[in-house]
Amino acid sequence: MINKRVLINSDSWTLLTDKTSLIQFNGDAYMYINDVAVVAADSVGFTMAKGEKYVNSTNGVYVYSKSASSADVHSVTVSEV
Repeated sequence: MINKRVLINSDSWTLLTDKTSLIQFNGDAYMYINDVAVVAADSVGFTMAKGEKYVNSTNGVYVYSKSASSADVHSVTVSEV
């Protein structure tokens, strides 16, 4: 298992992982999921709250994130299997 902390910002999407993983949001953020490595448009994504977790259950699914402009912490913790 690999644990990593990924820094994100509110200006652009950051790739978190494309592996089976548990993702925890350390601040309010947006998340985007795609089956191809394409960066999302600004108008798409899920709203994720500080402390919320997401399980990426399939290898090859790309998970992107960017922080909400009001977030106090701009990072995501990723545990890849």
